[in-house]
Amino acid sequence: MSIDFQDFTTLNTYVLLASANIDVATATVNQITTNTFPANYAAGVAITGLGELNGGILDDTNKSTALSQLGTLCTNIEAAITTGPTTLLPTIPTSGSITVTPGIYTLPYPPSFNFTSSQTIVCDGSGTYLFVANSNSVAGITLDGTITLLNGAIVTDIYWYTNSFSSGSLRDVTVGGYGMKGIFIQNSTNASKIILNQPTLDGCVYNNTGNVNLSAAELNSETLCFLRDTHILTNTGYKPIQNLSVGDLVLSYGSISESQIVSHSQPLFTPVKWIQHFKPSFKNSSTMPIHFQKDSLGVNIPQKDLWLSPFHGIFVEGKMTQAQQFINGTTIIQDFNVGEVEYFHFETEDHCAVDAEGVKSETFINMNYAIRNLPSINNNRNKERINFLCL
Repeated sequence: MSIDFQDFTTLNTYVLLASANIDVATATVNQITTNTFPANYAAGVAITGLGELNGGILDDTNKSTALSQLGTLCTNIEAAITTGPTTLLPTIPTSGSITVTPGIYTLPYPPSFNFTSSQTIVCDGSGTYLFVANSNSVAGITLDGTITLLNGAIVTDIYWYTNSFSSGSLRDVTVGGYGMKGIFIQNSTNASKIILNQPTLDGCVYNNTGNVNLSAAELNSETLCFLRDTHILTNTGYKPIQNLSVGDLVLSYGSISESQIVSHSQPLFTPVKWIQHFKPSFKNSSTMPIHFQKDSLGVNIPQKDLWLSPFHGIFVEGKMTQAQQFINGTTIIQDFNVGEVEYFHFETEDHCAVDAEGVKSETFINMNYAIRNLPSINNNRNKERINFLCL
């Protein structure tokens, strides 16, 4: 079984999509992380309710294409279910975890499936994970637990799917908690809902037959950005990113204004203010890193091979330009062969240009992004393994 989300090039730009309505509960604030990909949303009929839906991009122009691709994705998933093989999902201990490998797992019933906040499913290995309610006996699905990814498992290979039942009562899917990951798809022919009940989730939410209801939901799809062992110039010399901590002094060439460096009279050192990291959920042209070979931008620029996210700003000839714009097919390419990718955010007092492998690169700038509300990692010199840096 292989279902590749990358093939759906319009659908995979949407984090939230409903064939009918998106209903935003009154007096609630819902957030789509706005420095992410995908971040589009749309409703086939209307966006209703009096609550707030912040962030993201309302994209009605491409929603017909996205909905058509959603229908094709559902067809492909159901073909995979029919072909099999399928396995009944093992019982999850009340306060424990199970580990699964790629495959098709039917959700246990009756009368409903409840994945609680004290339970964890560990997805171990690269490949497609399909968790499916494919019986009329499943009355509903509640997903509040935690998904942990290991050994190449990524969010866009995990599907939570409600099958196209021909009869029976409503089978709503309710998602809550802080640890859910995946692509959530409702495809029941009786117009069941997906209810986002105060979740913080990584992934996408699609209803092919009905509404998506939001109440204090936060959807984090992607944030974009450097590779483990990228060296940043500090007051003690170049230091691997995974060894940086809050308070470390990094070289600043100057603050950034209108895509240009406002240079200091001489370079100075500025402290690291905040650090966070995460794994991207999607493998496509908007998320996979750009690989700059040594000397690809000039002599010793970079001084070692360097990997950056596509939209990361670097300075060449004095102007900040996105990394993806330098692709030349030889010495600078988009690297789809990278294994596990983990991105890292790095903030200094000012949005400034720092030195990464000899390349002037921008630091993180806070535009009210949801991730900025998370506490720093590597605080007080805690040394945590990191794979990618996003400045």
